[in-house]
This record gives sequence, structure tokens and C-alpha cells, in this order.
Amino acid sequence: MKPPILWFSENLIPANAFFSGVENRAFRYGDGVFETIKISEGRPCFISAHRARLRRGLEVLGINSSCLPEETVLGERILEVLYANAVLHGKCRVFVYRKGEGLDCPESNEGEMLIQAMPDKNSLPDFSVLSACLAQSVRIMPSDFNEAKTLNRQVYVRAAMEAKQHQCDTAIIMNAEGRLSDSVSSNIYLTKADGKIYLPPISEGAIPGVARAVLLEILTQQNLAFVIKPLTLKDLDEAEEFFLSNVIRGIQAIKEFRNPSGSKAFKLHTSEALSNLWGNKLVSEGIGT
Repeated sequence: MKPPILWFSENLIPANAFFSGVENRAFRYGDGVFETIKISEGRPCFISAHRARLRRGLEVLGINSSCLPEETVLGERILEVLYANAVLHGKCRVFVYRKGEGLDCPESNEGEMLIQAMPDKNSLPDFSVLSACLAQSVRIMPSDFNEAKTLNRQVYVRAAMEAKQHQCDTAIIMNAEGRLSDSVSSNIYLTKADGKIYLPPISEGAIPGVARAVLLEILTQQNLAFVIKPLTLKDLDEAEEFFLSNVIRGIQAIKEFRNPSGSKAFKLHTSEALSNLWGNKLVSEGIGT
């Protein structure tokens, strides 16, 4: 079977030819950032927002952003990888990590980029209904590092393991103050009897998701009321609906939420309607932008 093709060091190479050594700081320290970009009809979606978050992540980690090409060039490189792997629908990952050696303190702040493509049969995400539990083993510590998708994902990995242990699809993670922050791979939202959509601010520790920004744009365009405020378990007890946003999976509804004190079922009306609007956004504006 032909190995996948990667973009690395200004070249397309077979994945089985990629090896940067055990001294690689991405391997040793998680010293880098990444983005997962949806591919639809052979084009990367929301590339401008993904590149902006990559750049911000490099600033947070103190990695020279000169290795990150301009948006047009980045798009061209992604298209090269998609074409080489015959990927029409799916996702690609862009990794940028610090080059060079060094122990805790690096010897260089220059960066290196790797692009990987992964196929999927579907152009648009299917609306899905999930179960979730409350992660007990980890908390998110709000800081500047939450503004970047770093290669250090242990909090989210541990939460995902906990979800699997409890036979749930995902886990909801609280911050150090005991407020709702994020899920394993998506931003969180809820609705109440007043019809408004509530979501926590990024300052609560959530990663500033690209899908989150797009969804807020959709809500504004549709004149749908939303409130950004810290959320507690009490807010979740009062909620009528609970859902997630993810740039690959779109809008996903939480139908059942389990915590140590019991479980709660949620309605699906708002999340299903937003899933349809998300699909329209991908078709009308996302593809190739």
C-alpha cells in the first residue's frame, strides 16, 4: 500500500521517510502548536482563522513565526498535500514546532512545519447526538497557553480516557475555579428557558475554537441572542439544551450528561437548527476561504 505523503522541509515526502530524531522538541517537550483544518470539495475551510491561531500560538510559545507562510502560500502547500494524497473530503493537520536541541531552554527559536492530510467520505458533518460525563481527574488552568492549540494535550487526553471509562462519547472539563470550561475537543454551549445561548468566555480556560468564532458570526447574522459569561454546574442544571462546536464535526448535541450526582437529558431543537446553519456556512463561505 502506498504510504501517505507529507509536506515537510519545503518538500513532499512519503510518511515512512519522515524521521526528525529523538532530539526533536515536539517529541520531547510538546514544544509546538497544531491546527486541524476541515477539507471539503478539495479545499481547506476557514484557513485565515486557522493561520491566525497558529501565529498566536507561536507568539505564546516564543517560536519565530517566520516559518509560517502567508495565507495564500499556506493554502497552496495544503492543496499540494491534498492532491498528492487524493483527498477530496476530510481534514489536514498543520504542525509547527521549535527546531533544534536544548534541554528545558531551547538552543533555537526557529520553527519547522509539517502538513498531513487524512481522507473522509463526507463533505459536510452529520448532526450527531452524544453522551457526556464530567471529568473528575483534571482541571483546566486558564492562562495565555489556552490561546494556542499546543502539542501538549495531556489534560484533554486524560479527560477523553475518563469519558471512555464511563462509556460516554466525551467529557466536560471544569477550570480550577470549578466552572465549566471546555470539552475534550470542542467548545461548549447551553440554552435556558429565556431562549438565549450561553457560552463561557475564553478567559475561563477554553481554547478559542475556529468553529466557535464562526458560530458566533452565524448567531449574529441570524439575530439569535447569545451571552458570554462564566458558567457553573448550576447553569447546566437550569439548561434546556447542551451542545458543542468543532470545526471538523460541526454542531453536536449532548443528549445525556452524567455526573456523580446523577444524569440529565437535554432537548435537541436549537442544536439541530444550528447544525443546518453550520452546513450552509461551509457551503456558502467556508470552502476555499
